[in-house]
Amino acid sequence: MAYCPLMAVALSLSVDPSPPPVEPAPAAAQLAPLTDESLSAAMRENGRQTQGWFWSWGALLAAMSATQLALAVAAPADQKGPWALGAGLYGAGVLVHLAFAPFSPVFGPADGAARADLEGALAKQAWVARFTRSWAAHLIGIGSGVAMGAIAWLEMGRPLDAVFLLVTAVAVTELKMWTLPTGVIELHDRVRVSLAVSGSGGAVRVQW
Repeated sequence: MAYCPLMAVALSLSVDPSPPPVEPAPAAAQLAPLTDESLSAAMRENGRQTQGWFWSWGALLAAMSATQLALAVAAPADQKGPWALGAGLYGAGVLVHLAFAPFSPVFGPADGAARADLEGALAKQAWVARFTRSWAAHLIGIGSGVAMGAIAWLEMGRPLDAVFLLVTAVAVTELKMWTLPTGVIELHDRVRVSLAVSGSGGAVRVQW
């Protein structure tokens, strides 16, 4: 029949010669429970990643506070107020930043810490990291900048200084939040919810 070759060509084109897609590895293989040693090592690695962020931002906030304090001292009497406000705000930021240090990954776990102590420390670290990036922290930072700008504008009659203080305060707060390393959050999620696939077909177990 004349149409047989055409049908053969059409059928050959309709068959996908590419190999079937490779299925990804089960999530359970990536979320297997961590041993005490591997958990401690992972927490130490998170500490190394966080140290640069922590000390850099602490130094930057301290420098901004000191600079604005120096400007407040050197400025004429009618211009001291906005700079003194900025010095106070960033000085308070340094204190808050340092106050969270014991609960951050910066110092890492103690040598030979028990599993319960490791998981407790990790939970606190993850909470601090989540709060630092939360909407509540954003609102606190923005609210502080707005309050400082309002005082400089309405109480001191310095609108340009108020805008400058507001913009810089919000920018510093947002940059500090968004540059925070998130490895501690990911590690906590892995420890908190680990999937163990049993040999009989896939039981799911929650492990803290």
